[in-house]
Amino acid sequence: MDNCTLNIHVNTMNEDIRNKVYKIFFDDIDWFTYDDTIDKKVYISGGDGGGTSIKGAVVGGIVAGVPGAIIGSRKKTNPITTTYKEIDNRKCILRINNNGKKQILTMSAEVYDMLNQYIPI
Repeated sequence: MDNCTLNIHVNTMNEDIRNKVYKIFFDDIDWFTYDDTIDKKVYISGGDGGGTSIKGAVVGGIVAGVPGAIIGSRKKTNPITTTYKEIDNRKCILRINNNGKKQILTMSAEVYDMLNQYIPI
């Protein structure tokens, strides 16, 4: 990158523009901002398994009567686990003037730090 343009490498599923490099002149940038959304998802699993065991009910009934049969009939369940996943949705948003047409571009968050060095707010 030189001191007057931003070179953008496009990585997309669209084969027509994949891996092309576009230049945006700093003078064409109307404004830029930062969206710092980070989502967190919670996943809970386990607690399954269980069911009944005839053998456990018989042994439990012999040892402790009816309450033992009830408790002995229950199979062990899997432990409940909780996991957290952080989803980084941070991005830089630019509005540019492209030959008189205003366009909004969304880029990676790193672009914001770079733009702040060259175009202070």
